Amino acid sequence: MNTRLTAAVLALALLATGCTTAVIGDSLSKVDKPVVLIPEEPAKWAAGRIDPCTLLTAAVPLTITPGSAYLVRPHRCEMEVTKDSWDKFTVELEVGARFHHGDRADSAPVTARGLLAYQRLSISEMTSNTCEVFLPLSSTAAILVTSRAEGRERDPGIACATPRGFVDRVAGELERPEAHLHRPGPMLAKWDMCEVLGGALDRPAPEPGRNRDECSARLDSGKYISLAAQHGDDPAVRVEAPETIVQLNGVAAKRHRFDSSEPLACTLSWAQEAVPISRYGNSFHVLQLSGAACEEFPALANKVRAVLSAEPPGAPAPGRLGLPDGAQDEETDPACRIFTNAWPDTCRAAKPAIPRQGVNAIMAAVGESSGGDELCAMLADAMRTVTLREPVVAVVDDIHKWGCAARTPDYSLAVNLGVGPDESLTGLADWLCLTGSRWGDGTVDGRQARNCTHHGGVRTVAGVTGKDVYVAVRGSAEAEGILKITGSLHHPVGISDILRPAQDAEKAALVDRVAEHVARRYFTS
Repeated sequence: MNTRLTAAVLALALLATGCTTAVIGDSLSKVDKPVVLIPEEPAKWAAGRIDPCTLLTAAVPLTITPGSAYLVRPHRCEMEVTKDSWDKFTVELEVGARFHHGDRADSAPVTARGLLAYQRLSISEMTSNTCEVFLPLSSTAAILVTSRAEGRERDPGIACATPRGFVDRVAGELERPEAHLHRPGPMLAKWDMCEVLGGALDRPAPEPGRNRDECSARLDSGKYISLAAQHGDDPAVRVEAPETIVQLNGVAAKRHRFDSSEPLACTLSWAQEAVPISRYGNSFHVLQLSGAACEEFPALANKVRAVLSAEPPGAPAPGRLGLPDGAQDEETDPACRIFTNAWPDTCRAAKPAIPRQGVNAIMAAVGESSGGDELCAMLADAMRTVTLREPVVAVVDDIHKWGCAARTPDYSLAVNLGVGPDESLTGLADWLCLTGSRWGDGTVDGRQARNCTHHGGVRTVAGVTGKDVYVAVRGSAEAEGILKITGSLHHPVGISDILRPAQDAEKAALVDRVAEHVARRYFTS
């Protein structure tokens, strides 16, 4: 079996669910793409200078009764607010939150006083509905306002109204950020934890965490460690076996050893600084080193504390924070937001192209730089004909094979198209359908084909969540040359519901019609 094509088939199947990262190949590496330069300095300045609690307090809408603002991490503050006299819920604000391509792909674009913003709503039957609204400061960082909606606020139609109101006020406050700066002097909130860990190791720490308050690195010994800041009591006050006290320079730390089989073999925690605004008395920002380097942690902790004894190098104050609505705010092509795992070198918007006709001509074009554009022209034509709507399409570089990804305008139906010139349905029989799919053999435009129907659902009746169609373009299942069309259903962009995945057997059946259209119109020799 051709293992490279097998990998391509599996990768395209995962691409339909947004679970793969494409690999750089000939089709895109030969394409000249404009470089979008988005400076990171404004985001770095904001993350190190702006006090999240001061900004959150200033951003409370007039319709909201605020509570007190409390730090929960150096860069994140929370407040319990009241709306309409009785609806109480929590609002959080984080300055310098990580914000990458996948976050944009999962979010719906909105505006806040002329600035670009994004929102996404996570619906839950068990807990509060969480709405996140991002105000980008650069291609990788944003100010994030999160609301955990309770009561009437749980209604998906209004769950994002409150954080949108806060973000709108935040956008106004960014015109005068000097009113929300940290007090002078060293403090954790002025640092990105990767800068701290990199300074302690005397080299850049390569792996940023989920936020600026955590980071990971691999030591020269090969051991993997992480450094994180969190809120809590002084760890050294209460020690129980097998925990021990380790004396650092100026502070006592608590060391906890785990069994050697545990992924985290050791932690070393200490109270780095008192929290200036705390919900509970005697609260601290606690730093914790984790990993399998127990003997190295005390010396490393002292180096971390030495780095934090000074203020970080100051980034210049930006002329304006936030990006104007309509600006391209990442290097990856915006058309590639039709799936979460995309990179500038693996995806781009499709260019106008006239597709070749006939099986031999199409299969011979595999690997050519224009091949992806031709596939996208085929797929766009089929989607337009079947759904009566103009799709969003992008060329995907997939294991040195070109392919096309498309979605309907509301992103609710994703369809991907690829070809395999040197493999057959028979040869790939064991690889074509994902585990748990229901499959069957049939025909498309009179050619042998395999159909895979995906089902999903948690705590609800399982329904159809996607459909894949593989067509033997030369007619016989044994003949080389396949057309692969995968389809998956999604909630509208900006909405996720893990317990109730998008299910629609009728919409999934559109994939059959797309396959029929492409096979009949373009693959007839």
